[in-house]
Amino acid sequence: HRRLGILSDIGSLTQPVVEHYRHCDSLFVEANHDLDMLWNGPYQYSLKVRIAGDQGHLSNDQTAEFVSLVHHSDMQSLVLGHLSQENNHPEIVSKCFHKFRQSMDVWIATQTDGTDWILVGCLDLILIIDPRGRCDAFVIVMSLSTTVRLGLY
Repeated sequence: HRRLGILSDIGSLTQPVVEHYRHCDSLFVEANHDLDMLWNGPYQYSLKVRIAGDQGHLSNDQTAEFVSLVHHSDMQSLVLGHLSQENNHPEIVSKCFHKFRQSMDVWIATQTDGTDWILVGCLDLILIIDPRGRCDAFVIVMSLSTTVRLGLY
């Protein structure tokens, strides 16, 4: 069976989280902010602290570390999403995850642009934009013969 991992709004990484996602064939992971843009950006200090904190969002660097820890030779695709419009930019994300493009497909889903259909074994994954313009909605379409187990962490 193919495994699809979805990880967002987690704020910090723990060993159990890494172990839980270690055998995924494809991942959707937030790359919410660039730390320099966050700390030098327009948000109030208290919001910056919350976003960068253990209960906030994963930075590009945290997500890159996570992907490095769970990456394996059979991993097919990586979708990076939940990018902050104020504190991140697709070009920064692309540079940060460039090294992974040699071994798998890497997609960046911004708040205005989702992705094309992505074949994940017997599953198709598409990110769609909700009416408010955020890219945090997704649809999983599967064949009838496929069993899907989603582990929410």
